[in-house]
Amino acid sequence: LDEAQKYLPCISRAHLEISPVADRKGNFEVLNLSVNPVAIAGPKLGRGERDILRPGSCIDFIGTHADGSGITVVYLKIQLEVHDPAAVQLGDDERAGTELLLEALGGAESKALGLSLPTNPYLHGSDQSLPPKASVKLLPAVDESIRKDGQGFLLVLEGSAVRQSFPDHQKTLEGSRDGFVVGRAHQQQLHNEAFSKEVREYLSRDHFRIDPDIGDYFSLTALSSNPIWRSRNGKRRELEKGGPPISLTHGDEIILFTGASDGTPDGPDSLGSLKWS
Repeated sequence: LDEAQKYLPCISRAHLEISPVADRKGNFEVLNLSVNPVAIAGPKLGRGERDILRPGSCIDFIGTHADGSGITVVYLKIQLEVHDPAAVQLGDDERAGTELLLEALGGAESKALGLSLPTNPYLHGSDQSLPPKASVKLLPAVDESIRKDGQGFLLVLEGSAVRQSFPDHQKTLEGSRDGFVVGRAHQQQLHNEAFSKEVREYLSRDHFRIDPDIGDYFSLTALSSNPIWRSRNGKRRELEKGGPPISLTHGDEIILFTGASDGTPDGPDSLGSLKWS
């Protein structure tokens, strides 16, 4: 308990808003009201982000280790239970919460770490008894263990604001598990050769940063006062300098501002579209 108390400052006065989903009995929508992230069987939810909590699945409260190492830990788990599994409505494509959480924490590798994750009889349709009540306990620092072999990522430059003469083989940047900053001060040759002087005026020396997160997920932080958006499944979310990082995963796009008079990525008077994917 003494160890757990070190994480009390990570719990906000108003941390979550939980509401029932009207057309799915037993399911709840969770809205994160805090700058401190949580996760529900998937990538981290930043402030203002929401996800569905299903029977048997857990809300994971995520923070950095109290020893100051910067390692990511799940310091609290809250599990949703129901008394009548037959009354729960599930989508046809839903998988067990345990399976999804293992996937978020690194798939099969997290099993090898000895993480104790609850079974979910509601989603499997088995005769298992109700899962045990969640307890407040610290879990192992999973981030470093999962990523001990290293896992990088690639960013590909796209958009009409990129000079047509810029070679395709130079449009790829390789990041690492140690974090990665994109900006004029960090990829000087690329920025000088790929963009006109007018476009470069909207690209900061330190524009955005990508850091590793749990499993195959990353976090995106805006370092520039110029607008930045994350696009996921066709939905855009704007980031602000000084604001909390948001989750980033494979398939997402990082869209940059090029001067549109309406403040959009490619509106009137813009110098063209520009994104990293």
